[in-house]
Amino acid sequence: MREVLLEAPGLLVLDEGHTPRNQRSHIWKVLTKSQTPKRIILSGTPFQNNFSELYGTLSLVKPSFPNMIPPELKTFCHKQGQRSSKKWGWEADSGNIERDPSDDDKIQKLKLLMDPFV
Repeated sequence: MREVLLEAPGLLVLDEGHTPRNQRSHIWKVLTKSQTPKRIILSGTPFQNNFSELYGTLSLVKPSFPNMIPPELKTFCHKQGQRSSKKWGWEADSGNIERDPSDDDKIQKLKLLMDPFV
């Protein structure tokens, strides 16, 4: 039955899609084994501007996503995700956090990469 569930379905719909937020999650680990090509993640819970969680979730919904991202943007996502003790988001903040001016350009590039499937 395990093989059938991992290989046969043509569509995977994950309600409460915010649950497998990172690679340490058991649900995330199981879902990465699915070979289903079409995936939909539904969530009513925001990702709290956490780049690592967003990166992990997008990697689940579109397994080719990590390969689409240039290395410098991957590093940027992971670096921002490590700033979990500070609030940092997609949009310009109030100036409470020191940011590299090139961050805005990187965020724009990420948005363009995600546009076709988000």
